[in-house]
Amino acid sequence: MQTLKHKRSLEKLVKLQRQIGDINEIFRSYYPVAVVKDNCFYIYDMVADAGYDLVKKEPCPFPIPEGVRAAFPLESYDMKIAAVLSEDAFDSLEGLVSILHEFVHCSQFNGCEMELKEGLKIARTYRLENNYSWEIDHPFPYEDKDFIRLYGQYMEALDKKDLDKAKLRRMGLAKVLERIDFEYLLWQEWKEGLARYIENQIRVRLGLKGNHYGHEKPYHRVSFYESGSEYIGLIESYNKQAIDNKKLFFLMNQGQLMGIEYSSI
Repeated sequence: MQTLKHKRSLEKLVKLQRQIGDINEIFRSYYPVAVVKDNCFYIYDMVADAGYDLVKKEPCPFPIPEGVRAAFPLESYDMKIAAVLSEDAFDSLEGLVSILHEFVHCSQFNGCEMELKEGLKIARTYRLENNYSWEIDHPFPYEDKDFIRLYGQYMEALDKKDLDKAKLRRMGLAKVLERIDFEYLLWQEWKEGLARYIENQIRVRLGLKGNHYGHEKPYHRVSFYESGSEYIGLIESYNKQAIDNKKLFFLMNQGQLMGIEYSSI
């Protein structure tokens, strides 16, 4: 049975989504939510704009870490993408914002994510190896001296809001990195950078402190979330027309990777 606690929590989420809905068109839609409790998924979905209803309860197919905030397709729910979270996500405004962050990933998945992955050598390579966690554990050369130098210069250009210099530094990164490593940077900047960019817009609206974790050294995976967010902000500031998620990916690529060209938009 749907718990009264979950019902009230989801009502708070819907209210907040409506409050910030004008920030981005992805919030015109509602996405499934899987609340993790007692090693089970309580899967809720929006029913005719009337609110979230419990559609099913299923055992978690694998251990879910405490405090989870994630988005992935649920095998038990026709492979629909859902925000997967623990109950404590509803206990604060920060937690509710983190759910909206995961909704960005739901929108990416429902839109162009799988199509874009088909154009990436890194995604095709790991799929052949049945490795579906590469977005987390790809062994990127974070300690490479050329990467550290150029990425530091790239971050400096972003801090100064210098789009032309940021593009040049990124082109330098494309030259010194192996293809799959630059693809990894590009993918993280687009996927996680976009979610953080929109999250920080929400935070500004709500008077919350921005999320800028990853700006510090030494660089690591989350650094790409931060540089992606800043780079997307610069791209959007120089474009007068709305940019959809797919076009944004190609603008971020800058034609640096053969086989991923603007003509594919």
